[in-house]
Amino acid sequence: MSVSKSIVTVIFIVDTSGSMCGQKIESVNAAVAECLGVLRKYQTGNENLMTGFLTFDEKAGDLVWERDGGAAVFKVKPKSNGFYSMTSFSCLYEGLYAVLRECQTDRLCLFLITDGRPTDSGEYADALEKVKSLEVFRRADRYVVLSGNDTGGIGNDVLEFVGFQADKIIHLSDLSGCMAKVQMLTADDGGNKARYESIFGD
Repeated sequence: MSVSKSIVTVIFIVDTSGSMCGQKIESVNAAVAECLGVLRKYQTGNENLMTGFLTFDEKAGDLVWERDGGAAVFKVKPKSNGFYSMTSFSCLYEGLYAVLRECQTDRLCLFLITDGRPTDSGEYADALEKVKSLEVFRRADRYVVLSGNDTGGIGNDVLEFVGFQADKIIHLSDLSGCMAKVQMLTADDGGNKARYESIFGD
C-alpha cells in the first residue's frame, strides 16, 4: 500500500521594476539560484516539491515552474527597454490571485522579493482582499525579502503581505538561511525531518 505524499509548493515573486536594475537583480538571481540548490537537496526522495517563479512590475508575468528548466530559465534579465517600469502591488496581487486560485497544494511558501514601496501604495486594497479571500494564501508561509540597502523606509505595504509579522521580513542575504528553516520544509512528514537534519546539519 503506497502512502501519499504532501504537495509542497514554493513560489518566488520577484519585483522587476526600474529600481531593481543592475546589481540588485543580479543579487536576486544569485540568491534564488542558491535557494534552488537548497530545495533540490530537500527534494531528494520527495518528488512532490514544486518550485515556481512569478515576476511583476506594472503587470504580472506568467508563472514559470522550475521543472521547466530551473535556474537556467529563471534568470531575470533587463527587458528590451531596460528596467524602467514602476512597482504595482495591484498587478502583484492580481497575478497572484490568478495563480493561487488554480493552485493544488498541501503546503505553500511565498517569497516576495522587492526593494521598496510600491508606486500604487494605498491603491491596491481590492486586489489584496481578493487574494486574502483564498484559503491557500491565508494558510501559506509568507515572507518579504528586501533587496538593496535603501529599504529602511518600507512600511505597511510589505507588512500587509506577511500579515503584519515583522519577523517574516528578511534581507536578501539571509534568504537561503531562511529557506533552510522554513517550517513546512522541516515538518516530520514521512521522514522529512530526518532528511532536513542530514541536509542542513541542525
